[in-house]
Amino acid sequence: MENMETCFKSIPEWYLYDMFFQLCKEVFPDLAIHSLDVAKISALIMKRINNNTEDIQQTFIAGFFHDLGFAFMRETIPMDRITVTFDPEGYYVFNTLPNFDNMADKVHYALISFKALNYTKVPRLSEEYLLAILHHHNPIKDNSKPKVSLISNILFIADKISLAIRAGQFSNINENVCYLKKLINKFNLKQIVLDAVNDLLSNLEDMAHIFSNQHPEKFFKLFALEQRRISLDIATNFFEIIAALIDFRSLFTYRHSSSIAALARDLTFRITESKYDALLMYTAGLLHDLGKIKTPLKILHHPGKLPTCEMFIMKQHIVFTRLLLEKYSELNEIVSISAAHHERLDGSGYPYGFTESQLPILAQLLQVVDIFVALTEERPYRNKIPTTKAFEILDKMVENRKINKMIVNILKEMINEGYSFENVTFLSKILTKDELNSLLSNKIK
Repeated sequence: MENMETCFKSIPEWYLYDMFFQLCKEVFPDLAIHSLDVAKISALIMKRINNNTEDIQQTFIAGFFHDLGFAFMRETIPMDRITVTFDPEGYYVFNTLPNFDNMADKVHYALISFKALNYTKVPRLSEEYLLAILHHHNPIKDNSKPKVSLISNILFIADKISLAIRAGQFSNINENVCYLKKLINKFNLKQIVLDAVNDLLSNLEDMAHIFSNQHPEKFFKLFALEQRRISLDIATNFFEIIAALIDFRSLFTYRHSSSIAALARDLTFRITESKYDALLMYTAGLLHDLGKIKTPLKILHHPGKLPTCEMFIMKQHIVFTRLLLEKYSELNEIVSISAAHHERLDGSGYPYGFTESQLPILAQLLQVVDIFVALTEERPYRNKIPTTKAFEILDKMVENRKINKMIVNILKEMINEGYSFENVTFLSKILTKDELNSLLSNKIK
């Protein structure tokens, strides 16, 4: 058996940031743009205050994930629904966002951002940066926690600058800069932050970066983030967030990927006794439905058999999963597993019609786990199927040479021994029961 200290490889840390950006861009494009804006602005402000690479990087990351919790709202707020008004002196007023019902009292999205990042420990943000994310709407004024105060001030003003820029009230950068110089003095912020922002606004090259809509990889390189690497077993903590973002789109699947990941990991270890294989399967399980971020909710929630045209769209989620993951070359082992979970040994699966000789054993294992978990979950068109009935269906598929008999038999052994495959979801790990129920039941009006 491998040594736990040596069996896990590392991957580029920017994969995590980019994957989050790509998912948000599909469903919440305004959130993706805003997150990158705040990251760029915050880092450029910090660079003027403390030109230390680690602080600049952490500020960029904090800005990038400051609204992470917002992605867990049942709906998000597009920019065109933000009501921007002007006070008598001609300044933006940002207190006219849509009503959050009782969500703001129970599960404010800044709290979800804080809890999620604190739980996963990925990205590697210090306590000061995590607390600054929690307080970025109401920056700390006193000096009892000077670094938290500084960073929360930076995130606050970066947030306001991004909203002002994206409101699109001005036709060119110079007009925006003139307005922003007046705007920032309306807020009671630390003088060192105001001075840094004024200096930033006077630098046309840096302002061009802020107004740029270029791919985030450019900015990962600009702030030297492409040099940072992270162990795959630690990165998997963040992939739990990614899986939760995908599954949370539907109440029928909000625990799907976490259940599959846990069962695939434990079943793999039972068969191979390899901690590395178990880790690969846990990661592959978390990311196997990545492509469903592109699947319309009306298809995910269809209350019966899908028409042919909609079934074709549903099946495309595997293609999108492969396309999204292939960008990250050091995750190639995971791609070959995740993107094959709807293939079958006899070639009758999709999307490629691979046969047994083309399917790695770990891909065959994920196929079995995906079928079993899906059968035992509730769907909009049926109730969940009892375990005994689910195994009858699996046995029939074995008989028809569609799935691996050995894997099915070992899965039966595990379940018959009392193994519980309904894994605790990521959100239930970080939120109280009342907070989770509030999040599941509320929608922004």
